[in-house]
Amino acid sequence: MTSRPRPRPCVSDSTDLSQVLLVTFVVSSFDFLVVALCSDSPLTLEDLPPTMELYWNLGGKAMKNLFHGQENYHWGFLLLFAVKNFFFACWNYGTGVPSGLFVPSLLTGAAFGRLVGQLVAVLRDLDTDGNSPFSFVAQPGTYALIGACSMLAGTARITISLAMILMETSGEAEFGLPIFLSVMVAKWVGDRFNRGIYDLHIIELKHIPFLEQNPEKEMIPLQARDVMQRNVVTLELVESVSNLVEVLAGENHHSFPVLYPGTKRVAGMLSQSVLRRILEHGEDSGLFVAHGDPAPTKHISWQKMLPSMPFRCQTPAEVRELVADHVEKLVDLRPYVNRNSLFVLKYTSVWNCYRLFRQLGMRHLAVLGRDGSLVGIITRKDLILAAEAAEEGEETSDDDEDQFDEEARSPEINFAPSPGSDHEEDGISSLVRINTKSTTRSNTSGLSQRQPLGGTVSGSSAVVRSVSLRN
Repeated sequence: MTSRPRPRPCVSDSTDLSQVLLVTFVVSSFDFLVVALCSDSPLTLEDLPPTMELYWNLGGKAMKNLFHGQENYHWGFLLLFAVKNFFFACWNYGTGVPSGLFVPSLLTGAAFGRLVGQLVAVLRDLDTDGNSPFSFVAQPGTYALIGACSMLAGTARITISLAMILMETSGEAEFGLPIFLSVMVAKWVGDRFNRGIYDLHIIELKHIPFLEQNPEKEMIPLQARDVMQRNVVTLELVESVSNLVEVLAGENHHSFPVLYPGTKRVAGMLSQSVLRRILEHGEDSGLFVAHGDPAPTKHISWQKMLPSMPFRCQTPAEVRELVADHVEKLVDLRPYVNRNSLFVLKYTSVWNCYRLFRQLGMRHLAVLGRDGSLVGIITRKDLILAAEAAEEGEETSDDDEDQFDEEARSPEINFAPSPGSDHEEDGISSLVRINTKSTTRSNTSGLSQRQPLGGTVSGSSAVVRSVSLRN
């Protein structure tokens, strides 16, 4: 409620340095000018009044003075100190310096609490007969402590741990009840308006799709078809190297659905990291085969599939240069497809999808239609935007999969037994003779799919493994 992160675009190092220098100059100049203009004659640090010491001391010492100081601070300069810390903390948050909001929030809340405490003390002193409700109020330092708790709890939504930390560090265990009440009220008021400052930093400033523990109430009536992305980039079990490089360069998705040739039925998921390893080690492992050549009998070892030091991925340009001599060749993706991926029907409630993402740490979830064909995919960002989509009243058709073209060319794949090879997968011989005229991308009726490889299938029959759908 009290603060929102200031979005900071990607800028150069020189711009970051200039930004930090500007913030440092403004903050330092403000503190210096306030102290210089408030006195008629030059003062040393020992001669500064208590209020002016707040501008010169570090945050920890200033909070100690606000908590335990017995003298009254100047009303105007104390209010200016609180407002200054509030706005400068908001302005400084997001700059290229290792800073945070923990101490600034505590210091700002302590200053506001001290103001309230001094006001209550003035009202208590005005009482002469002892019948005023302000006769038995606490010291102003106690209000500063409660104000610091409330400010940080409202900003960062820290509750129980914050109350315990401040109780033990300040030694004021007898004020545990008002501290607990203040942090809970501050959190409730903050939740009424927006997220906590760190959640805002993660989601809105860094654009990281972070899911809360429980879904929003607007998600309860929604189904998977209401939040899924219909423009899905897919691969087939046998793809050309040029298509794989194009997908890797043009899409930033974590995984891609892999379809059976000529259909929209999902065979599994292929992650981007595995796809990179296939292109990086495909030449050495003999995975790239020309049209009509036997399929490879060797695969990339699992050691090469593991990430290695340094943790650096090759850029699309480097991958394209690495496979420049094999762009017209084909790759059999069947040994590398994750066939145990979870799928949901388009009628599955978003509530259940949300639970899958939270409990299993999923990053994507494929959505199937009535006939088991792929109709969309759900990501974490889609779930975050689900509440906004519900408020806008967006509606989808009950026959989403009918909008996709049901006709697809048959693949030109000739399956024949491989001499000296007994490797089989799903009842299909590992030797694949492929005659392909073109493998181009298509985006038909919202489903971005690799153009099926035209042809016929002969030899041993294929056994299609059934995929259990979890609702």
